[in-house]
Amino acid sequence: MSFEPKPAAFSTAYIPKPLSVQQVAEFLDVEVGTVYREIAKKRLIARKVGKFYRIHPARLDEYLRCPDPENLPDSINAPTPVSGSSEGPGLTDEPDFAEMAKERRQKRRSRAT
Repeated sequence: MSFEPKPAAFSTAYIPKPLSVQQVAEFLDVEVGTVYREIAKKRLIARKVGKFYRIHPARLDEYLRCPDPENLPDSINAPTPVSGSSEGPGLTDEPDFAEMAKERRQKRRSRAT
C-alpha cells in the first residue's frame, strides 16, 4: 500500500488519510461485505464516522500482519491468567454477572411483597 508523499505544509507530522470500506475491499481484492464482516467480528478495527466506516492505514497493516485467531492451535488460543492474581498458574474464574443480576432481582421482588 503506498501513501501520498508528505505535503510541504505538514513537514513535522504526516497524518495518513483514513480509508473507506470500498478502498480497503479494492486493496484486498475482496467483496465489500467481507470487509464489513471483518469489522463486525472485531478483527479489523474501524471507526464509524457518520454513516460510514473509516479504517486507519496502520490498523489495516496490523490486520494484515496479525494471524487469524480462529485458525491458530488451541494452545495459543488458551486464555491467559489474570496478572496479579494470588492464585497459582491456574486461571481465575470471572464472576457470573447474569447470576448476580438474577439474585439482585429476586432480592428486590422479595422486599416489594
